Amino acid sequence: MANNTLLVSLNGDKLEGVAAAGQAEGLAAYSKKWDSMHTARSDREWHITWGMLAPLAGPYLRAVPLITGSTDCTDVGCGVSDLGFELCRAHGLSTLWLLDASSVCIDQLQARYAAVADLSITARVADCRATPCEPASVRVVLDKGTLDAMESDADMHAMLAEMARILTPGGLIISVSFPAVKRLAFLDAALPPLALTHHTYVIASGDMSAAVVFLSLIFCAPAAGIMPPYTPDERTRRMLGRAAACGSLYEDEPDFQPPDPFSFVEETPDADV
Repeated sequence: MANNTLLVSLNGDKLEGVAAAGQAEGLAAYSKKWDSMHTARSDREWHITWGMLAPLAGPYLRAVPLITGSTDCTDVGCGVSDLGFELCRAHGLSTLWLLDASSVCIDQLQARYAAVADLSITARVADCRATPCEPASVRVVLDKGTLDAMESDADMHAMLAEMARILTPGGLIISVSFPAVKRLAFLDAALPPLALTHHTYVIASGDMSAAVVFLSLIFCAPAAGIMPPYTPDERTRRMLGRAAACGSLYEDEPDFQPPDPFSFVEETPDADV
């Protein structure tokens, strides 16, 4: 499948000449890396499954207003995950876009969902920093580990700005990431200029028996009144409080090293930390 990504600069202008060639080369290398990883693995999920997210994310999803003509859900770095499909099924959503830089992933998803008739699914190769989505056109944007996979701060900011660009007023960004203090600092610094805010929870991961991930529910600050109140559980209060007090999420582990991002998950009982 040909890569149909539109290359743009951070201010939205088309890139030309050396700039376009440089970004195209970088995107090609990035895509090749993930093509190779997904070719070598047959597992579908990483970090967490929809069943693990649903109790916390569900109330936020139900608060997102319906907007005629919008896409219900877009996963901006879907990999081979069923997360977006399961979310749409659970909440009766009717349109799903699955985007990824890896053509290997997109080919698999197109084959997997070819027979699905009651949900409109579009799977295509795209750059999460410059998606083919129209402005303010997506009610729910998914990011499971894609922000983690960005290779520079500039790419992280570009991806976040792109998610903000395509989000409808009152829409929701569901972002799942490795637990790291720098992620909290990034969100706290990068979201306000985009008129976004977040509720971040610490939840058990399926990757390892005692591992956790961050679930950040991100939405427009003016829409805070329609979203559920932030009610962190004891684990979230304890770990985020520790991060604020001493800059570490784990006692005696100031330099947290994330596990292999391809430690794929199975449903497991909740594990405390």
